Amino acid sequence: FGSWRASRAVATVEATDAFLGQLCKGRLHLVKGEVEEAERVWTVASSEHPGRVEPLLELWNLHDAQMADKKAVLSARRALDICGGTAAEPFEEAQTASLDVEILLHNKAW
Repeated sequence: FGSWRASRAVATVEATDAFLGQLCKGRLHLVKGEVEEAERVWTVASSEHPGRVEPLLELWNLHDAQMADKKAVLSARRALDICGGTAAEPFEEAQTASLDVEILLHNKAW
């Protein structure tokens, strides 16, 4: 019953805000254990909305949980690129975003 209610809630959100609905749909797939579908939804969202960081953060967290470190780093880098944090411009002129390394590592020891 809870899954049915969540599906209806996602449809309601999607009718109001398609982008937010996509994010919610991905999260619902993840809760249901449909990891590949969640990844697909967030990948599509990141392609359809290239200036939005949210689907990339969802992908980053998903890949990190799967211990797919290379994919996680690539998603995080794309997210930081949107924020201006890894711009190829000279440092003085680039917009920067700072992110504590502890957040990236999720208490992992390398």
